[in-house]
Amino acid sequence: MKKLFFIIVFLLFFGMSASFSQEIIPILPEPPSPPFEMKIKPPNQTLPTGNLFREPQSQEIWESLAQMPTPRTEVAVVSIGQDIYVIGGFDDSAHATNIVEVYDTIANTWVSVSTLPITLHHVAAASFSGEIFVVGGYLEGWITTDSLFIYNPETDSWRNAATMPTKRGALAAQFVDGILYAVGGANRIALDSNEAYDPQTDSWQKKASMPTSREHLASAVIDSQIYVIGGRIITLQSNLATNEMYDPKTDSWQTLESMPTARGGLAAAAIADTIFVFGGESPNFTFEQNEQYIPESGWFSHESMPTARHGLGAAVVDDRIYVIGGGLVPGASVSGINEAYFNAAFVPEFGVLSFFVLGISFVIVFALYFTRLNKMKNLVLEFN
Repeated sequence: MKKLFFIIVFLLFFGMSASFSQEIIPILPEPPSPPFEMKIKPPNQTLPTGNLFREPQSQEIWESLAQMPTPRTEVAVVSIGQDIYVIGGFDDSAHATNIVEVYDTIANTWVSVSTLPITLHHVAAASFSGEIFVVGGYLEGWITTDSLFIYNPETDSWRNAATMPTKRGALAAQFVDGILYAVGGANRIALDSNEAYDPQTDSWQKKASMPTSREHLASAVIDSQIYVIGGRIITLQSNLATNEMYDPKTDSWQTLESMPTARGGLAAAAIADTIFVFGGESPNFTFEQNEQYIPESGWFSHESMPTARHGLGAAVVDDRIYVIGGGLVPGASVSGINEAYFNAAFVPEFGVLSFFVLGISFVIVFALYFTRLNKMKNLVLEFN
């Protein structure tokens, strides 16, 4: 029976894997016009009145959803289960806020929860083991902080944790294998800091510095490696297209293919082993770009955000990326915009090959079952 079990698992895994593609298929070009014109109408025949070529349905969809109650920019955004938490930021009067609002992706509704212990903007946040870790940021007056606060949704409460070695705001944070990594940011100058927090020991450790000092950067995790993308060096004129990957196992960095569009104040999210990067800020406008990075394959451009923004956040729930908040124009502008991006390539296809392999699996199961049944009958006859 163990052999039977492994055969079935292998076939099912092979079938599902064979019908799944991570890479996004580019949108097909417009079909050419028919190379002929029918001049004679045959009797009793109705000619089509529309385009003879049906345009392919787009596999990319943007949805506008319930707006965030408190318009904000320079927020931290993180998901736990079906809920997305939007933390801190600037409010519409350009002041730091401690507001935390939660978006229910199923009900398409918002609720407020316990506020941050202090007002903060340009914070970074990441979730681990059902809790949210909020690190760094600026106090009112652009004063950098080294704080680390941990939020428990079950008790709707915050607690303090060991402070970060380097005070900074506009940084990035990600969890890998139970360790929180705080990367980059600024404290009057752009930083290359990379520091790791262990929740088990409530302690910090310095790690290999990032090759390129930068702040207002974005990050995402694929296969336990942290990809740090874009950002700038203090001013809006210094946007970067830099793409660097940190491997916590070797405590080393690798420089990768640069992003097509240099930008800071952007957001990123990982889904289906790829990274999508949204928005950003320049001196004269905000970015609407939606660019995808696939390791080993490079960069691809996709359908732009409906609303160009900077200082926004992005989080993945199921098969969608939710892009929330941010300013519509450079500087301290705000919005409550909540847009979700869906791409058909996010969803594995259960195609013809899968059904074929599944059918073979059932045939093998029945064949082995009847073989075993016949053996049992023969043993019973011999015993009698």
